Amino acid sequence: MPHPIRAQEELGTPEETIEETDQEWSEESEVDPETVQTDPNPLNPAGESLDALIQMQVNEDLWSTMMGELPCLEATEPCIRQLQEMAIGNATALRAIDERIELINEKIDQARANNQQTINLGIFEPALQYFLKVEDLPAVAETRDSAGNIITPAQPTRRHGFIDRVVDLFSGGTLSTINDILSVIGIPLFQAIAGGSSETQQREIAIADLQFKIAEIENKRGELAEQIREQVTLQVLDFDTIRREFQVSQEVAKRDTLRLAILEQNYRFAVGGMDTPQYLREISSLDQQKAETFRAWAKLRSQLVKVKLLVLGGEQ
Repeated sequence: MPHPIRAQEELGTPEETIEETDQEWSEESEVDPETVQTDPNPLNPAGESLDALIQMQVNEDLWSTMMGELPCLEATEPCIRQLQEMAIGNATALRAIDERIELINEKIDQARANNQQTINLGIFEPALQYFLKVEDLPAVAETRDSAGNIITPAQPTRRHGFIDRVVDLFSGGTLSTINDILSVIGIPLFQAIAGGSSETQQREIAIADLQFKIAEIENKRGELAEQIREQVTLQVLDFDTIRREFQVSQEVAKRDTLRLAILEQNYRFAVGGMDTPQYLREISSLDQQKAETFRAWAKLRSQLVKVKLLVLGGEQ
């Protein structure tokens, strides 16, 4: 990817003498940006870093190293959109919101399933209790006809339980057993058709409330994602402005250095009438320009770090 910190060529062509000096100077060395002001103590004097910064040539490999994992860093719509999506994907806050939403959705699905099981159990529980209930049937006295023949034999008191009711269901008491079952499950069945009991409806209301809260969280997530997109846009545009300021400052410092080299020769050989105060003022002016270039470089590197932290997030 072409890097944007290459020295600009729009400032015109210097005079012939400056061109020759520029050629000799540019052939001296290419300075690694990482070696400019790498002293572990940030309060040490910049020293030779000022001169090295003016000579610095950022080639493709060095620019790729400075960018790190950033896919691009240009003030163009495709690049900004790519950086925005990358920043959203790496945003810790958005990942935490997504995990929370997923967890709440799982809880809602589980609550719904449990609520449906409760409705089903509420329908069939009375029927199950009916079949499992054990009753003591009273004793039946013996009956005879007028001739003394036994019509109904005497039956002692006996217990009537699950097996007896199953037998009744498939024997002569089928209709009676069905009526008994409907009598105990009728009301719960109609309640389920109408939406369930009051407790079931309260649980559905609680589930709906959770869904409303999820909608609010998703809305907040959308707002946060939009803020991240806006921040990425602003930071990338700021970087583009800062890198142009550095380019101009570096080129001006470079031209001032070349100009001072010519003025130094004039001063040494008393050409052009330059006196010592004028020469010292030129040196001071160049030093100020070097300092300005150094500040522009520091600002550019800080802005690059901001963009990388914003876009790469935890991967940085």
